[in-house]
Formats: sequence, structure tokens, C-alpha cells
Amino acid sequence: MSLATSYPPAVYVEPASSGFRGRPVIGILSGVGPNSTATFVDLVFAECRKQYGALSDIDFPPIAIVSQSVPQFQTGEIDRLSLETSMLEGVRKLHESGASFVALACNRIHHAFENIPKAVSLPVLSTVDATLIRLPAAARRIAIVASRPLAESGLYQQHAAARGFEVVEPDWQSNVDELQAMAKSGVAVEAYQAKWQDLFGKLGNVSPVDAVVVASLDLSNALRWAASPVPMVDAGQALAHEVVRQWLVQVKGNPQDVRVNTPKGAFVVSSERSRMNVDAIHQFLCHSSYWAKGIPREQVFRAVDTSLCFGVFTSDGDQVGFTRVVTDHVTFAYLCDVYVLEQYRGIGLGTALVQAVVDHPGVRDLRRVLTATRDAQNLYGKFGFRRIANPEFYMVRANTGEAASGAT
Repeated sequence: MSLATSYPPAVYVEPASSGFRGRPVIGILSGVGPNSTATFVDLVFAECRKQYGALSDIDFPPIAIVSQSVPQFQTGEIDRLSLETSMLEGVRKLHESGASFVALACNRIHHAFENIPKAVSLPVLSTVDATLIRLPAAARRIAIVASRPLAESGLYQQHAAARGFEVVEPDWQSNVDELQAMAKSGVAVEAYQAKWQDLFGKLGNVSPVDAVVVASLDLSNALRWAASPVPMVDAGQALAHEVVRQWLVQVKGNPQDVRVNTPKGAFVVSSERSRMNVDAIHQFLCHSSYWAKGIPREQVFRAVDTSLCFGVFTSDGDQVGFTRVVTDHVTFAYLCDVYVLEQYRGIGLGTALVQAVVDHPGVRDLRRVLTATRDAQNLYGKFGFRRIANPEFYMVRANTGEAASGAT
């Protein structure tokens, strides 16, 4: 057996203007197919245009790209141990290039990366999480389009099941294999359309599904010719969206934790997402709030993962308060799910929590911040919140029930 062990050097891409000096650098780690890397970079640039209107060179973020050769046996099977070593080397190169975080431009190497110890030098964004949180809110049954090795690894299936989705597995892997081969070689549009039609025809042989996850960067460019009977979520596009969102948060800055001294001891208000205890948040919202009673855990997980979040923590790290901000990071935000556990109320933690929100660089310069409350008008009034002028201008489309009222 022989292994491919040569590792190309890091490539650093940055606009010619010096306007980005000191700005966060996006790290991209690839290794399985140069075409998929190029596709992913294009998706990132498209997200820059979409999320904040990037136009000229200076508007786009600096990007460090490391393309690591993936060790393979002559049979084509990946040598898992050597792959993990190669990926860690790639992360080190990205760190040396100044990257702030890493995106994996390949679903297949993401599967290997899950077994690498967490003590790596840079945060690594989860492609799977970025994809699953973009599924339609009403989706419960999903099907997954993936390369054969990724499908057989069960990576997406396991993560989806853990979030409450039922994964349906049509007999379409041979169709997927053919589509991927076509994407790498290039074919006529009509051929793509016919092959996608054959693939989706297999959905008729299984129980109905609510959405399809396409976990293959090779197929991202071919999705325009896929007439899917159900909504599709492209993993590459989902990860690109998360990459740009994370970059924008870093550009605006991450304020330091705020220490709050109270008669019951010292607390910390933090916007560091990794500290948020989704189980504790779900416990309160599901059982103790009046606006979200009975909310499923997977919905709370998605809400936390797509919002700017703030938590109140004891000196021991226990979470006793929470709120989140839904925002476009440019003009508008909605403040919601504000709470402090009952035993910690009356000592100023609610005030400290809202103060941290309005002081955050991702919120303080927005044109408008909206909230809704049944009984906390005095709290929000301290921070400039007022009743809506001209309420007749506003409209809402809400599902029935108290949980849809948006009150916090």
C-alpha cells in the first residue's frame, strides 16, 4: 500500500487594499477535491454580497486557505489516522496565517475531524450544525444526499437524529454517485436535469419527507438544475452563511464578560455562545415561561445557534439567566426570550443582562431594536424602549397560541 503524504503550502488571499489590516481572517481547510474548495470560496463571497452588500475588493474578508493532501490507500480508501494528522497540521498552518476560525471545505474530512481532540489551536465551525439549523422549522422527516463514504459514515444521520429529525433513506446512492461524477467532469444542463429527476423519483418509494439535505460541495453548483419536490438545504451554502455571520460578529467586536456584584455574590454576563447551556435554557422556556411553554428542545437549539445570545452565570459557571437577539447585524434586531431564574431575581441581574445587550457592538448602532413584553415595561424603559408610535403601521403573521405572541 502507498499513501499520499505531500502537503501543499498554505495560500493566503487578501484584497490588495490595506483596509483589512487587523481584521479577522477566515480560515478554510480543504483536501478532498480542489473543485469543491473553489466552489466553497465562491459561496462565501456570495454570502458577503448577500449579508452586508459587499461590492469592491476592500469589502470582502481576508481568507487563508490550506489545502492538505488526503492520505489514501491504493484502493481509494482514506487512511483515517493519517488524515487526522494531516488535518491538525492544516489547522496549525491556518493559525500561523492569522486565521480566527476554521471552516472545513469538505463534508468528508469533517467526519474525521470529529474524533480529533478539542484542544486544537483554532475554533472549527460545524458544517453539520450549520446545515441542520437551516432546515424549515416544520421539517421533521428528512433525506440526505451525500457521497458514498459520508453516507456510510452516518455523520449527518446521527446528528439529525440527536436533534429530533427522522432520517429517511431512499435507495438513491447510485444516483448520487453518478451526479458527483458528472459534477467533476462537466456535462450538459439537460443531463443534470434528467439525473436529478431520476434521483428525486426515488422519494416516491419511501415515506414522505419534509426536506432534503445536500451534503456535497461537488453538487452545490449543480443544484440550480434540481427541481426538488421538497425544500433543499445545501450544506456548502449553509456553512458559507455561518462563516460570514461569524466573521461579521468578530469584525464588530466581542465585548469582554461583564462582572456583576450582587448581595447573592458575583455573577458574569457573557455573550460567548459556547458557554450557553441549551438544556438549561430549554428547561426554563419549556416549563417556566409563559411565551414558549412546551417548545421542543431542537427548536431551542436552532434558535440559540442562529441568534446573538447572552447568558448570566454564577461563579461556578451555572447559567441562571438568558436572552437572545435576532438581527441582520445592520439595521434591525428583535430582543426575546429574556429571563432570570426566580431565585435570582430582584438583585439587578435582569438590568445587567439588558444593559449588556444594548452595549454590545452588534446591537448599539442598529437603527431599531424591537421587543415585546407582558409585564416588564419598566425594565426595558430604563434603556430607551418605548411603546410603538403609529402601531397601525405594524403587522404580524403569527401562529395561534400564546407561544406565538413573541412576548418576553
